[in-house]
Amino acid sequence: MLPFVPILAAAALVAAVSDVRARRIPNALTGALAVAGVGTAGMTNGLPGVGIALATLAVLLAAGTYAFARGWFGGGDIKLLAAGCCGLSPALAVDFLVYTALCGGLLSLYALATSQRMVTALITRQLPQTGERLPYAVAAAGGALLLWVALVCPAFLLVR
Repeated sequence: MLPFVPILAAAALVAAVSDVRARRIPNALTGALAVAGVGTAGMTNGLPGVGIALATLAVLLAAGTYAFARGWFGGGDIKLLAAGCCGLSPALAVDFLVYTALCGGLLSLYALATSQRMVTALITRQLPQTGERLPYAVAAAGGALLLWVALVCPAFLLVR
């Protein structure tokens, strides 16, 4: 198994707790995760692995900056996802992002159901504008844990 996945899962769980409690993800945590990811890529794949990890980090941070500027994600969430992907192979990074998106959808449905606005959304067929932000690190933690399960049971890997 890839040695970075348990590190990613642990860091994402810590980030989720921080995001739920304070709505912040510490920069030290995402920075350490990025360093661990680049280091793991270097140890497992040598210099080309470091290059791929840094390219993945740069691309996801650039795309995430656009999403942050549009108000779709928080900055800490973007840094967490980019740092989490840089220690994974491109295929596993896609799996992690897809699993995180699925968990994010479930998190959104839960937030909508508990906000007492579900009936309004069903009647008007429009999602309510609550102005509340989701602690998306919870979805990232779910994505990391699902990726770990998929590595233990390869039938659940989405990209081969």
